[in-house]
This record gives sequence, structure tokens and C-alpha cells, in this order.
Amino acid sequence: MTRRSLRTRLAILITVIVTVVTAVASVLIGVQRWREEESRVIDASNLAAFQIADSPNPTSVAAVSPAVGTRPFAVIYDENAGELHRIGEVPAALEAELRDEVWNFVTEEDTAVNVEIEDFDVAVSGVLCADPADCDTVIVGLHRETLLENVRRRWLWWLVPSVVVGGAAWLITRWLVGRSLRPVDQMRAELDDITATDLDRRVSVPGAEDELGRLGRSMNKTIERLGESVEANERFVADAAHELRSPLAGVRAALEVESGRSPSGLLDDSMVELDRAGRLIDDLLTLARRSGAPPQRSDVDLDDVVGQVVASAVSRFPEVEILSDLLPVRIVSNADQVRRVVGNLIENGCRYGRGRVRVTLQPRPAGAVVVVEDDGPGIPEAKRQEVFERFARLDESRARATGGSGLGLAIVKELAFDLGATVHITDSELGGAAFVVELA
Repeated sequence: MTRRSLRTRLAILITVIVTVVTAVASVLIGVQRWREEESRVIDASNLAAFQIADSPNPTSVAAVSPAVGTRPFAVIYDENAGELHRIGEVPAALEAELRDEVWNFVTEEDTAVNVEIEDFDVAVSGVLCADPADCDTVIVGLHRETLLENVRRRWLWWLVPSVVVGGAAWLITRWLVGRSLRPVDQMRAELDDITATDLDRRVSVPGAEDELGRLGRSMNKTIERLGESVEANERFVADAAHELRSPLAGVRAALEVESGRSPSGLLDDSMVELDRAGRLIDDLLTLARRSGAPPQRSDVDLDDVVGQVVASAVSRFPEVEILSDLLPVRIVSNADQVRRVVGNLIENGCRYGRGRVRVTLQPRPAGAVVVVEDDGPGIPEAKRQEVFERFARLDESRARATGGSGLGLAIVKELAFDLGATVHITDSELGGAAFVVELA
């Protein structure tokens, strides 16, 4: 599962937090507004009750006209709780509650009694009549909205702020985080372009003295230390390989002289091992001296270069049948590096094949393709990247028997990279492996 980017995760987190906070604020504001509306309904019922109680003839009032509230009603009682007049519709179950819960508590002039009657969503106000000769008590009721009813009616007003603020938080956060992380993306891209052969490069450091600036400087210091370490290792390998060449040459010369005096299989085997060590040293020197800088290029008749390599391999491996099909191709490249790449591949096929190697060269619109095939056991698909690593051997005993150092294909890969070429492995029609080099 692909993990979301840091910008997306931060945007989601902040959006969720802002949306939740906005939703909670909307709920609190909505509840407060509902309470204010409820208070206005109570005030309206009080005012309507006083208006009826203070009218010249309360029992002749035809309707209740409150400023707010719905389904208004009024009941006018005498001093014995007998009903004198009714305005509007009063639920039958509420009539007894009006007498028991309100009429009994209305005892003071100019004071309204407000009662919440259970199971009825009404605001009830009771006041004494201004003229006891006309009536005793006026009770007015107004329907008041429950919180659930208020939510159902105003849900859109509760939802819209959360959606709008959450969407704005998403856009603003992504923009701000993206802007803040832009230097990090730039440093990451530059760091990805730095390879082991160009450790003298550095990433761009933001000018601000903040966390990003310190990160950039730490990256550059790390690259500098890594470059010094790699340079020291390569210098050591080059110096060691160079120093080993002279003693090996002296030992081999001594063995050749002794073998001429008294031939011995042991001496011949020793010279073979010395030759193997010499090739290993040459390979190490090639890798150590490789700078990674773009090689010098010139016009190269590729068919001539590959033909020379094939001719050399035929003389070195007379027991191997080396076939070639080379079409004329001219490209701009480095002849020495092409020669080393193709030579290593042919040598690999001669060592690990069963006796047949085929080399083909074909032109392409933007370069050429060199294919080196063998009739060996092939290379499993899972191992086709591993064989290009340094000192990689699929079969240790077979590599030792054939004199392989495990560096030939590593050199092919790295020199091909310098040339801007690609190398990959496929199955060969001869039954073994086919190394395909695409030169630009």
C-alpha cells in the first residue's frame, strides 16, 4: 500500500482538526441560538398574556398575536378555575395541566408565572387579570421548538460552515506545507542525482537559518565525509593493486625461467594462478581509476572495434567457437570503453559457456545494439541484476575453476553507465544468456 505524502497527511490532519472544531463551534452556536429563541418565545407568551389580561374585556379577545412562536392559545379562568373564554386550540390532555401547574401558582399582580409542562413542547405563561370583575387568570401558551426540531430545520446552517472551513483548511494547508517543503524536494532531487562517482557535488542549501538550512548543511557535510572515505578507499585499492603488479611480474618471470629448466605441472599451475591474480589486479585498477566523469567521445566505427575484440577473443580462446554478425555502424562514443565492455562480455561467454559464443551488432535510429550470447546454463531471472555487482558469483566453485574474478560484469555495468548505455540480460537462442548493450 502506497503511503501518502507528508503534505497530504498534514493536510488531512489539520483539515480534520479544523473541521471538528468548526463543527463543535457550530453546534454550540446553534444550541445558544436555540436557547435564545426559546427565551424569546417565553417573553412573547408573557407579553401576550399581559395584553389579554389588561384589555377592557378579556373574554371578547378573538385571537392571540405573539411576535414569535406558533400555534398560540389562551384560556381565561374565573376565581374558581372555571373556564370563561378560550382562544385557539388547546390539547385536551393539557387542560388539566394548565389548572394544576399554572392557575394554582398565579398569585401576584404584574408577575407572570412560566411553567414547563412535561410531555408538551409549549411555553406557558399565567398572569392575573387587571380587573378581577372581568376574570381571575389568563394563561397563554405558545409552541416552542425542541432542539431536535431546530436541528432538522437548520441542519444546513450547521453543516455548511464545517464544510467550507474544512475545504479552506485543506487548500491552505497543502499550499503552505508544499511551499515549506519545496526546498526539501529540491535537495532530495539533487541528492538522488549524486552518485558514488561525483561526490564533489553538493545540494542547494536554503538561505534561511532554520531547520531546512541546517538539514541542507548536514547533507553536504555527510556527502563530503562520504566522498573523502570513497576517495581514500579507491586510492588505497589503486595503490595496493599498483604495488602488487611488480612482485607478481617478478614471481612469474622466475617461474618461467625455472619451468624452462625443469618443466613441472606445479609450476604451470602456479603461473595460471598468477595470471588470474594479474587479471584481478587489472580489474581493480580499472574500477579504482574510474572517475565517473563523461568519457571523451569521438566518431567510432563500432563494427571495426567489435571486430577487433572478437579477433582477440578467437586467439585467446581457440577451443570456443565464436560467431559474429557485425553490420557497419558509426556512433559518437569512446572506443576504449566500448572495447572493454564488449571484451568482458565475450570473455564471460567463453568462460561460462559450453563452447559457442555469438556476437551481433545492429544499428538503431539513435545508436546501436551489441548482443553477446552463449550456450551456457543461463542466468535465472531473479539473479540478473545481482551478477552486475562487484565480486558476484552465482557458483563459487565454477567461477574459481574458470578463473573468474567476479569483477568483469561489474566493470561492464559501470563503464556502460559512463557511456550513457544500458545493459540487460535475456535468454539466448543458443540456450544460455544473452547480454544486450544498447549504445546511444
